Amino acid sequence: MVVSNVNRILIVKLSSFGDVVQTLPLLHGLRASFPSATIGWAVQKSFAPLLHGHPYIDNLHVLDSKKFGPCLNLGDELRAAKYDIVLDAQGLFVSALVARLSNAPIRIGYNWRREANNIFMTDTSVIATDRVHMVEKILRLGDAVCASRIPFLMDTFLASNPMSFDMTGDRKQLAALVVGASVASKTLSPEHWARIADKLFSDGFTPVLIGGPQEQAVAEKIETLASNPVINLAAKTSFTELAGVLANAAVVVSSDTGALHLAVAVGAPSVGLFGVTDPVRTGNNWGHAPSVTLDAGGLADNRNFRDVAADAKVVDDIPSSDIIAAVHQIARRMP
Repeated sequence: MVVSNVNRILIVKLSSFGDVVQTLPLLHGLRASFPSATIGWAVQKSFAPLLHGHPYIDNLHVLDSKKFGPCLNLGDELRAAKYDIVLDAQGLFVSALVARLSNAPIRIGYNWRREANNIFMTDTSVIATDRVHMVEKILRLGDAVCASRIPFLMDTFLASNPMSFDMTGDRKQLAALVVGASVASKTLSPEHWARIADKLFSDGFTPVLIGGPQEQAVAEKIETLASNPVINLAAKTSFTELAGVLANAAVVVSSDTGALHLAVAVGAPSVGLFGVTDPVRTGNNWGHAPSVTLDAGGLADNRNFRDVAADAKVVDDIPSSDIIAAVHQIARRMP
């Protein structure tokens, strides 16, 4: 099915951090293609701050939790908005349920039939089972409503957030090191991060440790192991504050995390470290900013981090020298 008459359209992308960020090119394409349309976005409460106030979103619908009661409450709100079309960019049961509760007559989703999400869709012809980047799969939803695929340069709304701290002295070249991930097997060991931080400091960068509350202990260990000063911002930034830090970084080094994709979205050069996830599907090469992807996973194309021991350090196989060389290849000179 291809839809060409778009007046009121709802994006359903509830979570998670990186997945929400990777849906921004779809939002940009919809707004460019349908400047007078009403565009809504349904998102989980945890990730709503990323989208609050976005100029391309007319209605932000926040799901308090994925339990049945909150979904029903959100359904009341969505039905009142009278959407014509829903694009389920999540492709799971709860997102499909939210789409169905909107009562939109056209509900477009993927063909992969995860968690029986297809039972709530009116169209599941959007291909998502091939080995391509997730951003490409999401943009195919836009193709179904004849949205243009405009070049994604950056999300200026997120990139305009100010930094949450002041730099002093002459060391303006921030190197943001995202030291955590959803599972430990996705990222470097603290010892490896400390070596990277020391080398970057000696090369004139200011290493900044980035992470959430769960990475606080790891960041403190890196800070202890490092021989030179680092700025530790783990658990000290909101999503919008993090966007400001990354937008002002000379370079961002990260494994496959939401922060890596946020760096792409705000136009920061990025070095992506991969091993237990597939960079073809979730790499950091989907934006306009310079990027390098380093992959310790070999030729494996069917990777699942859940199949790897949580304490495995696959990404640690990437040599420090390769990471430093990549940083120097793409880092920008900040004013």
